[in-house]
Amino acid sequence: MIMIMKKIFLILSVLILFVSCRKDTVFNGEGIYCNVNGVGFYMVAVEGGTYYMGAQSSDPYGINYDEDASSYESPVKSVTVDDFYIGEIEVTQKLWEAVMDVKLEYYDYDGNNMPVYEIYYSDCVDFINKLNELTGLEFRLPTEEEWEYAARGGNKSQGYKYSGSDKIDKVAWYGENSAMGEDEIYSIRMTKSKTPNELGLFDMSGNVEEYCISKSNTYYGYVARGGNYSDAASDCRITSVEEYTNRYT
Repeated sequence: MIMIMKKIFLILSVLILFVSCRKDTVFNGEGIYCNVNGVGFYMVAVEGGTYYMGAQSSDPYGINYDEDASSYESPVKSVTVDDFYIGEIEVTQKLWEAVMDVKLEYYDYDGNNMPVYEIYYSDCVDFINKLNELTGLEFRLPTEEEWEYAARGGNKSQGYKYSGSDKIDKVAWYGENSAMGEDEIYSIRMTKSKTPNELGLFDMSGNVEEYCISKSNTYYGYVARGGNYSDAASDCRITSVEEYTNRYT
């Protein structure tokens, strides 16, 4: 637990996975715009499908080969996910304040468009519960399977290494491009300031890590995916998994 909390994370847009609009809602492939106390956010519709989850570095001719893959990303396996909705961007500081009815002490410049950060998993649970109460809708964290499928671009996937491109600088804020100011300090960046992936999702790689439900991670029950603004490029790959959260054990 201490290991996971030492890092600067976030819930993201993905933290906010939309399970269903209302109990009688039928998935029609169209996104949904939501509003909470005057703050709006958009949920992207993701059509379900089957894909190969994970990566391996042992067989150059095998499925999902990636020379940067660690053992924690194996074995590669076939996974099927149902239709779902997921946030277009990371949860912003403005949305967090609107839902939680609290003023963030670290509110950054351009905070309305900056992702919330330094958030514990328990805080995310409280946020989702309050969001459900305020909207009358049903939100939850995505599973790792859903997150990786969305990060890959769903059924529109082009097979990129990072979410939306093989060129990380095009789609992610990470350790080599996020430094700001004279002291070149690593920093989170505004949402929608990089190119989205095939589904129109931003920052699935880099900027802030994103909590996911992990069925196999029995000690924690959750894991962070996607890498953050201070990570190496290899940690921002779609398949990258924290070493202490091997999803298959």
